[in-house]
Amino acid sequence: MYLLRLTSGGRYVWSTAIRGQAPETSRGVAVDAQGGVYTIGQCNGRVDVWPEIPCAAYDGNVIVSYGPDDEYRWSTYLEPAWAEAVVAAPGGRIYVAGDASLRSPIDFGGVRIDGQGLFVAALVPGVVVDSTPPPEPEIEAVRLDGILDGEIRQGGTATMVVAGSHLDEVTSARLGGIDLRLVARSATELHLAVVIPHGHDLGALALVVRNAGGTARIDDAVRVTPVVVAPSGGDTGRGTYASPFALCRDDWSTLVKRTDILRLGGGSHRCRDSVGIPRGVIVEGENRANTIVQFKALRGLETTSGFHGTTEYRALAIEGTESHSILVSTGNVAVTDVDVRDGGGVRVESSGTATLTRYRYRGRQVALLMFRGTVVADGVDVDSDFLGLYMKDGVLRIAESTIQTGGQCAVLAGDPNGAPTQLGRQLTIANSSIRSGACGVKTYGADLVIRDSVVETTDDSAGPTVQVFSGTAWITGSTITGKDPLASGLFMNDWFLVDPRAPTATLEDVVVEAGAGIWYGTHEGSTRLTVRRTRARSAFDTLTVFGPFGAVDLGTPDSPGENELDSETGFPLVDRRSGTGAPIDARGTRLNGTSFTGSVTGPVEVPGTYRIDGPNVLRF
Repeated sequence: MYLLRLTSGGRYVWSTAIRGQAPETSRGVAVDAQGGVYTIGQCNGRVDVWPEIPCAAYDGNVIVSYGPDDEYRWSTYLEPAWAEAVVAAPGGRIYVAGDASLRSPIDFGGVRIDGQGLFVAALVPGVVVDSTPPPEPEIEAVRLDGILDGEIRQGGTATMVVAGSHLDEVTSARLGGIDLRLVARSATELHLAVVIPHGHDLGALALVVRNAGGTARIDDAVRVTPVVVAPSGGDTGRGTYASPFALCRDDWSTLVKRTDILRLGGGSHRCRDSVGIPRGVIVEGENRANTIVQFKALRGLETTSGFHGTTEYRALAIEGTESHSILVSTGNVAVTDVDVRDGGGVRVESSGTATLTRYRYRGRQVALLMFRGTVVADGVDVDSDFLGLYMKDGVLRIAESTIQTGGQCAVLAGDPNGAPTQLGRQLTIANSSIRSGACGVKTYGADLVIRDSVVETTDDSAGPTVQVFSGTAWITGSTITGKDPLASGLFMNDWFLVDPRAPTATLEDVVVEAGAGIWYGTHEGSTRLTVRRTRARSAFDTLTVFGPFGAVDLGTPDSPGENELDSETGFPLVDRRSGTGAPIDARGTRLNGTSFTGSVTGPVEVPGTYRIDGPNVLRF
C-alpha cells in the first residue's frame, strides 16, 4: 500500500509505502484534526510494520497510523473480516466499519469479539497496541550482491545487504527516491531487493531505513553507474554505457540499443573469449594509450547482427588475438584511432563499408583482410612482419597512409586462383607511403590507381615493387623504387590467371628506379601502355615489352612523351615481343639522354639505346 500526502493545491508533501509478504490493497484513509493519518487495507500474510503483523491470508486487515509529518505511530489488525471504511472523529476516536460475516470470533488486535455480520468498531489511538518505540536502527556497512562489478545500473536488479544493529524491527527502506522491498531481516543484517528503473538519475544514492524509533541514513550507499549515462530517447534505455562495467561479459547486451556508446575507461579490459558487438553500437575508450582490450582468444570484437546502422570502434587498443581483433561480418563499421598490437588485424566479410581512420597496426599478421565490400583506409599506419592490407575482392581505397611490411606484400589485391572478369576489384592508393621488404603492391584482376604516393621495396631479393596481373593501372605523380638489382619496379602481364583481362596501364609524372625498370607484357592486342613525363632509371634494361601483342605509347606527334629512360649497363628500351605487334611510339622520349627521330624496324640493336628482337616498328 502507498500513502501520498498533497497540499490542498496539489503539491507533494510526503509519501510512504507499507509492504509485506504479499501485495496489500488499500480500502480507506482518514485524517484527524491534528493532521494524523489513518489507513486501512487488506493484508495477505506478514505486514512489515512495527510490531510486525502476522495477517491471515486474504481475509485479514491492517490499520496503520502516521503523524502529520510522515512519522510512523502505531498499527493493528482485524481478521477474519473485510474493513471497508475508516473515519477520524472528534475527541480522538477512530471508527472502522466493515463486514465480518465469514466466521466468528473476530480478532481485533488481540481482542476477540464474538458475532458475525456488519460491524462498527471504535479505536482509541495508543491503547490497542503498545507503541513504545524500539531503538533507532544503525547502519555500519552496505554491500551489493549478485550484480555486475558490484555496482547498480539503470535497469538492473540486485540484493542489498545492510549490516548494523537494531535492524530486525525496520519497517521501511528507501534508496534515493526508490522504496525497497524487505527480503529478510535480523538484528544485525537487512536484505533489501533493489530495482533501478531505466532513466533513473546517475550518481550517489542515499539509503534511509526506518523503524518506529527513528531512522538511519548513509549517503553514497550505492552509485548508479550505467547502464545509461545520457539517455538518447524516451525511456528506451538508449545512451552511453560507461566504465566500470565488464565489456568481456554479455550482461549489458540485452539492454544495448542502436547508437548506444559502450564507453571504456582507462586500464586493461581482459577477455578470454570474443565479444559480440551488435550492429549500430559504438565502443569507445579514453584513448588508445590508456584503454586496452586484451584477449586470450582466437577472435576479438565481432560485429553481430541485430540493428541497422554503423558499428564504431574509437580510441582504444586491442591486443592478443590469434586470428583477428575486429571482425566485420555484417553491416557497416568505422574504426577510428584504434591500435592493434601483437595479434590479427581487421577482418571484413560484410558487403557494406568499413572506414579505417588513423588505424594503427603493429604485429606479425595481416593488418587488414577483406573478402568483399568497400574499405576506406585514411591515415592508416601499418608496420607488420607479415602482410599489410589484403583485399580478396571488393573496393579498397587508401589515403594519407603509411604501410610497411617485412616478409610479404604491403598491399595485395585479388586471388591468383579467382576469375577476375567476374569480380571487379578496385584498389586506389593516394598520398601514401608503401614500403616492403618483399613486395610493395600486387594486384590480380583489379583496377589499380596510385596517385601522389611512394612505393618501394627495401631488400636486395625483394622482387618487383608493383605487380599488376590481368588488370589495369593508372599511376600518376608517384615514385616507385626497388633494391633488387634483378627485379623491376613495375611488372605487368596477364599470364597467371583464368579469364584474364588485358592489362592496360597509364604512367604520368612517375619516377621509377629499380634494377630492371618496367616490364610490360600481354596476350591481347587491344591493350596499351601509355607513358608521359616519366623518368625511369635501371641497372639493366629500363623498359621491356614482351609477349606477342600490345601497344606502347611513349609519345606521339600530337602528344610528345617527355620521358627519360636511362640504363647503366643495358638498354633503355627493349622490344622482346615474339610476334608482330603494334608499333612503339616514342616521340619526345629520350633514351640515355639522347633524342631520336624517324622510325626503325627490327630486328635491330643499338647499344646503350634500344633493342628490337622481332619484326616490329619503333617510331620516334
